[in-house]
Amino acid sequence: MNESNSVQQRRVSFVALLFFVLFMSAAVILMVAAAVMWLAGLLGSIALSCLIFGGVAAITAFIIWLASVRISIQIMHEWLGTVYDTSRMAKSGYEYVKSWIALLFE
Repeated sequence: MNESNSVQQRRVSFVALLFFVLFMSAAVILMVAAAVMWLAGLLGSIALSCLIFGGVAAITAFIIWLASVRISIQIMHEWLGTVYDTSRMAKSGYEYVKSWIALLFE
C-alpha cells in the first residue's frame, strides 16, 4: 500500500511541476510581450523594440550557454583525465606482460 501512495504522490508532484512550468512560461511570454509594447510606445517602432529585446535575449542566452559550457568542459576534462590514467595503466600492464613473455622465449 505504501508503494501505491508513493506512486500517487509522484504523479501529483509531476502534475504540479508541469502546471508550474506551463504557467511560468506563459507569464514570461506575456511579460516580454508587454515590455516590447512598452518599448515600442517609447521608441515609436515595434520592429526596433523587437530587435532590441531579441538582441538582449540572444546575449543573455549566450552568457547562460557559456556558463553551462564551462561546467561541461570541466566535467569532460575530469572524465578524459580518468580515461588517460586508465589507458596509461593498461599500456604499462601490456608492456610488463610483453617483457615477461619476451623473457620466456629468450
